[in-house]
Amino acid sequence: MVTYKKFKSRKGSAYLYVVIIFLFVTLFSAIMFSMLQQSVYQTHTYSLRMKAFYLTKEAADATVAVLLEVPEKTLANPDPKPLIKTMSYPATDTMTHTVNKTTVVGTSVITLTKEKHDYYGESKDWIVANITTTIPDERNTKPGTTTGAVYTFKGSVMILWENSMIQLYNITLD
Repeated sequence: MVTYKKFKSRKGSAYLYVVIIFLFVTLFSAIMFSMLQQSVYQTHTYSLRMKAFYLTKEAADATVAVLLEVPEKTLANPDPKPLIKTMSYPATDTMTHTVNKTTVVGTSVITLTKEKHDYYGESKDWIVANITTTIPDERNTKPGTTTGAVYTFKGSVMILWENSMIQLYNITLD
């Protein structure tokens, strides 16, 4: 009879234990869901950053290739020079990044300038290409819509005017 009386007198405390356990499970679940959501968001942000970085690198490589290309020798142009030596600065152009020539994945705006910077203690002419790449940011876009926020990445490439073999990528100048 003693155990029955103890159980009868502790009937309310059993409910209290159930409520406390339920609160702990609910709190733990909410914390885990929040951490999972934040982890997915960070992973998606990293994915956007890597995508934008590689598109910016593609634009930088294409810029260098175009600037250093030497046209074929013709009768009209017997002494061809690369575009880097013949074009006027500043100049701006846009590069559209596509997949299978149909789906646009990003756009890069390339601004070319001719600047003077120190190179081993001497002031030298550099061609600086500042590249700003934008890609759609699906994190802030509602499902079923085509417009939304964009993710932006900036990069640069510098080419030494007198020796175009010297190229510096993603340099931040003070």
